[in-house]
Amino acid sequence: MSMNDEAELTQLNWDLQVATFEGDAAWMKKHLSPDFILINVRGGIIDFEAWLKDIATPALEPFPPTEVVVRVDGNTGIVWARLLMKFASGGERVETDLRYTDVWFKGEDGWKYTAAHASAISVTRVPLK
Repeated sequence: MSMNDEAELTQLNWDLQVATFEGDAAWMKKHLSPDFILINVRGGIIDFEAWLKDIATPALEPFPPTEVVVRVDGNTGIVWARLLMKFASGGERVETDLRYTDVWFKGEDGWKYTAAHASAISVTRVPLK
């Protein structure tokens, strides 16, 4: 495992969070694999195009990941972490505490975000006033 790869994936993990809450489609198009798949906290499958559509209207508050663990084996990187996402949806204030696993592959053009899975630890919904 290269410490450079681990450091680069740690930075990419943070950059991914920033791009998500800022709705940065250009960053996503550069760093996501065209065959990207996310399994969300409800068990839904989100592909590359759906992901770009979902982030097009940023509604999330900034959320720094915690408990971040990065592992690299050859050209495969895995990131495990925890986040507390906060946002408004359907007239409710929603807070989702979740853990995620992200899979990255390193090719000729660098690391590409290829797959992700998120599992909810808890979800709190409060009506907006």
